[in-house]
Amino acid sequence: MERNNTVILNEVIVGLYSNKELDLMLNKLSNYYQVAIADFTVNKVNPNSYKEMIT
Repeated sequence: MERNNTVILNEVIVGLYSNKELDLMLNKLSNYYQVAIADFTVNKVNPNSYKEMIT
């Protein structure tokens, strides 16, 4: 599963999620952090760029 969505809250990455799991995870994160879904920033990324940074 390709995790091509980076979810950010207050300039901190809180997760990488696929398109299929994004809505569900935004709801869960919203409840966990007690913030509105609109407070999150979602960026589409190339998952290969993370592999290049790690190696």
